[in-house]
Amino acid sequence: MKDLTSTSGRLIAMVGIEGMATVIAGGAVYLAFTQHHYAYWAVFGAAVIAGFAGQFWFIAGLRRAKQGV
Repeated sequence: MKDLTSTSGRLIAMVGIEGMATVIAGGAVYLAFTQHHYAYWAVFGAAVIAGFAGQFWFIAGLRRAKQGV
């Protein structure tokens, strides 16, 4: 049986992480192209990695809830 309260909490946290990562990545790409500071590509990469990490964290929580642990 899935624990719906922890799953919904994880979903809300993941959506927040994804939203922040998207805004930061978009801003980094914009600044990299307009300001010609290529260090912003590192910020873009970190935001993409943070977004994927948020998704993996959510999926791991679903697996744990499904197992009943």
